[in-house]
Amino acid sequence: NIIKLPNISASIPQLKEAIAELQEQGYALPDYPDDPKTDQERDIRARYDKVKGSAVNPVLREGNSDRRAPASVKNYAKAN
Repeated sequence: NIIKLPNISASIPQLKEAIAELQEQGYALPDYPDDPKTDQERDIRARYDKVKGSAVNPVLREGNSDRRAPASVKNYAKAN
């Protein structure tokens, strides 16, 4: 399990350095898969991806930076 502290995030190079350092100390951690091809690699990457990215806005970390309401929602709100 990876424990992510609030307001702390890591870039991919920082994450890879941390993984390498822990592996050198004897921890059995898998490498960060840059291009996951198997389900196991995708699972590993998903676990590591939880600790990278924007610490300020978790929505941005998930890749959804467009927070505008769709036109259908706006039209409904205007009508009601």
